[in-house]
Amino acid sequence: MKNYTWEMYEANAELQREFSDKLGIMPNTAQILINRGIKDIPAAENFLYSAIEALSDPFLLPDVEASVKRILKAVEHKERIIIYGDYDADGITSTALLYRFLMDFGADIDFYIPNRMNEGYGLTTEIIKDLCKNGAKLIITVDCGTNSIEEVNAAISMGTDVIITDHHTVEIPLPQKYPVVNPKRADSKYPFSELAGVGVVFQLCRAMAKHLLGDISSEGILKYMDLAAIGTIADVVPLLGDNRIIVKLGISKLRTSENIGLKTLIKESGLKQNKISSGQVAFMIAPRLNAAGRMQSARESVTLLTTDSQETASDKAKLLCIENTNRQKTEKEVLASAVEMVKSSVNFDNEHVIILESNEWHEGVIGIVASRLVDMFHRPAILICTQKKEAKGSGRSISGFKLIDALRECKDCLIRFGGHSYAAGLSINKDNIENFRDKINRIAAKLITKEHLQPKLRIDLALSPANITNKFLDEIEHLEPYGMGNSKPVFIAKGLELGYSPRKVGDNHIKLTLSQQGRQFEAIGFRMADYMDSYRAQNHIDIIYTPQINIWQGKKSLQLILKDMRFRT
Repeated sequence: MKNYTWEMYEANAELQREFSDKLGIMPNTAQILINRGIKDIPAAENFLYSAIEALSDPFLLPDVEASVKRILKAVEHKERIIIYGDYDADGITSTALLYRFLMDFGADIDFYIPNRMNEGYGLTTEIIKDLCKNGAKLIITVDCGTNSIEEVNAAISMGTDVIITDHHTVEIPLPQKYPVVNPKRADSKYPFSELAGVGVVFQLCRAMAKHLLGDISSEGILKYMDLAAIGTIADVVPLLGDNRIIVKLGISKLRTSENIGLKTLIKESGLKQNKISSGQVAFMIAPRLNAAGRMQSARESVTLLTTDSQETASDKAKLLCIENTNRQKTEKEVLASAVEMVKSSVNFDNEHVIILESNEWHEGVIGIVASRLVDMFHRPAILICTQKKEAKGSGRSISGFKLIDALRECKDCLIRFGGHSYAAGLSINKDNIENFRDKINRIAAKLITKEHLQPKLRIDLALSPANITNKFLDEIEHLEPYGMGNSKPVFIAKGLELGYSPRKVGDNHIKLTLSQQGRQFEAIGFRMADYMDSYRAQNHIDIIYTPQINIWQGKKSLQLILKDMRFRT
């Protein structure tokens, strides 16, 4: 059970009134916008009423003009184009989006996704040479390649041009031999640096659309936003700015998408396409796309998203659902092993970063398990698979400790590394793991304070569930999509009466019946059954919650999703 610190956002009554008057929204909704960092009417309007025209100019991305020119030349002259992607959902959707776009304009095109276990992340010289020998005249990377200078030079030396599209941190000085379309370049003029890999690809396609369709915002480019939304959600980038526009419009497009593979996967997942939400994409669709790359081959997922055959789509969708079930089972086993290791061998007094290793873990799930450990213990975690001498690791972090920066300081211990502030991967010689553990913990000891290790809940408003109206629920629904940078609104309510004793449901959930101001509410806390240990027949409770409408047997009722609670006498 986490011991959260509860923190309230500071109310701004003046800005509340301005937003409420000029935008026609409730003051509470206005305060939620303020809490998300929105300080003026234009920014609020852009947040509420996203349009594709509000996306940043794709031609501000570095090297995009040269990339468009080279790709269109390859399409016109029927040169063989190979898309080289990553095996996660961002890379998969990036590959599928660019493939479908260029196929629609008659390109001679194929794709290559490396195998996570056998070939690893990113470009490898041997694979690049094979692609060149087999006729590739242009290789376009998606979601990878920024720091792969040696591998790109191998292609160039064989007469094959390369275009890099990526969003990962630039670790080394870039040569000027080839285009690198990456908003994180130091010389980038693009105003939003947090695009997912698929967002970079979508913007590249918009730039091509100016030449192919005459308009960077036409229906001809909008039809690819379903894939752009899925990859953006899956990569857990901030759902603000351009990312919010991509996801908001992309979810709308997904509900009417004619992509056979997507339609089939949604149905196979037990979802309704016309009602699909960003949350369902995050927890149902993206994990299935990811499962192929984790357990087998990500090529299966790209094939699903690019096929025009219903038979192929059905086969691949069933396969991904099976692989996702296998992934869940494997993840549960690795998590149990990792938790036991933490409890038996990690000294939290001396170790700010959890570093675990095993030769029995499945490499495809260690990133997910690292994320679970961060959630459980609220400190950075890195899991390392040691089946081979060159061990593979995956890590996740907490606010205040940028993992990619720490790995950069440990590069003398590592073979290679890459990623973002809060999620990164690495390769390391097994003999260096102990040195790495020692060094990264010395770095962390200087940066991570007790405050960083104390989990916090940011609370938008004090709001009794008895005062929640249908209008307010409609307004906060309009604040979707929710995700990193735009979390679901969180409220505090104090002194609710317990209808009867809390009860455990499912694996580790808790269910309560609460009442206030003469109204009764059902509340559920997922993975919160441990809270029952602190219940001693108290009559009242303070809760942190998000509201949602629950539909059961055709009847609608307000349900409270608990984030934290404190029993009191």
